[in-house]
Amino acid sequence: MLDAQSVIASGCAADWPERCQYWQAAHQASIPTRKRREREKSPLILTGQGIALRVEKGALIVRDGFTHHPQEINERRFFKGSLDLPERMVLLDGSGSLTIDALDWLEAEGVTLIRLKWDGRFVSALSAGGSTVDTEKLDWQRRTRSDPKARITFAQELLTTKAQNTLETLRDWIPESSKRDRAMETIEHLKARIEAGGHARLNDLLGLEGSIASSYFAAWQALPLRWKGTSRNPIPDDWKVIFSRAALRDEKHRNQSATHPVNAMLNYAYGMLMAREQIEAISNGYDVTLGIVHDRRTRDRGKTPCFALDLMEPERPIIDRAIIGIIREHTFSPADFTVTHKGTVKVNPELARVIARETA
Repeated sequence: MLDAQSVIASGCAADWPERCQYWQAAHQASIPTRKRREREKSPLILTGQGIALRVEKGALIVRDGFTHHPQEINERRFFKGSLDLPERMVLLDGSGSLTIDALDWLEAEGVTLIRLKWDGRFVSALSAGGSTVDTEKLDWQRRTRSDPKARITFAQELLTTKAQNTLETLRDWIPESSKRDRAMETIEHLKARIEAGGHARLNDLLGLEGSIASSYFAAWQALPLRWKGTSRNPIPDDWKVIFSRAALRDEKHRNQSATHPVNAMLNYAYGMLMAREQIEAISNGYDVTLGIVHDRRTRDRGKTPCFALDLMEPERPIIDRAIIGIIREHTFSPADFTVTHKGTVKVNPELARVIARETA
């Protein structure tokens, strides 16, 4: 969470409340009006300090957190079976309290509770039912995972769809430029190689997918990344253009510890996507930790939802369109982001709320 000390350290303390209010208004404007006899479809997204969920006289009381000052207390009361009760509630970082009674109430009403870290990392999804693994689907996962040819075929289908979605995102969402045209030409060629089959190793396919991603994000340099207030609060030069998905100051070229604002926003978008895929996979009876393409990580004791990572691959370029839309529509301020002492970029919690809403 972006506490006061972090904000002051960034030199943007004076602009912080204004930008929180700006993104708060953008979030509210994006929520569609619900018809009286229609169930609420938009997720309730909570962030800030002091989030609270408790049960009082049979109703669920939900208090949003504080992200800036001045800010009014935003508390909602939900009754059992009410049409204004959302199907999902999302906790974006923040702090606060959640009672056991509230968890039981959410389970009884079929409301899924999703938790994301400040950097967009998926933490958990608590949903009612759908937790029993279907033995036939589990057997299929195990057989496919252990059969090299079946595993390659599965990956080939996923990556072919992802490549096609990538091309459509480039064509319809990225401004025309020589980089975009070259990227589309390269990806068309790589997609054809994936479709051709005959791959001896899974890593051969993953290498082609990595080349597609490299060309794809290189074309993002054509996006107009607009800033204001940089004379008062300077930003790093590499923030002015989108270069790559990987963190520039990470020796292992990972992207989780984002060093660029756009990558920090993408992390939140992908966190929401992972939550959605995990919920669906569990509901359909799969072992969400048993990936076909993605491997279990020993350091997390097999808790990573690897099968959800598999399923989300084709959807990533589609989710990217929400972030591109935000980039196109808004002018950013240095106060929208804070940099940690390690160079990792944190997103303003109200901006994170907008991202979660657009990608839910």
